[in-house]
Amino acid sequence: MFDLLMASGVLLAVDKYICSFQRWLPGHLASVGNPEHVKTIRLFVTWRVLPALRARAERSNITPGVLRNTAEQVTYATTFLTWLDKRDRTLDSCRQSDIDAWYAQNAEHARQRLRAFLTWAMRSRQCSRSLSLPAMKISRRAPCSAPRCMRT
Repeated sequence: MFDLLMASGVLLAVDKYICSFQRWLPGHLASVGNPEHVKTIRLFVTWRVLPALRARAERSNITPGVLRNTAEQVTYATTFLTWLDKRDRTLDSCRQSDIDAWYAQNAEHARQRLRAFLTWAMRSRQCSRSLSLPAMKISRRAPCSAPRCMRT
């Protein structure tokens, strides 16, 4: 029904995946115990995550995979802030040794999902701008030959 109303111009067009993310976020934030972390995550979502989602929606369709990636960025940012707490650090006091330890302790998936948060944090001066993020590993699988890939 809403799709028809948006298509006809009666309602302003909105992306259902952005709406889904915005419905998910309050529940996630409610699960975060530290009010400073909630504040930081809200800033990240407001200034980095939602603008990126909206820009993506203008260029092309948002897919369930894009939505999952976006939620994981927020989840890993929250996990990182909690991890810093356990090291008696805040985002503001985060050091290069903390970044290096996180990267050493976590799989590539976690590193990739956290990267947007750390980049935003440095640019917005939530943490030191002199921190260095290890290069992302770009792995390409060998092309799959037809006989090997086909299953009978």
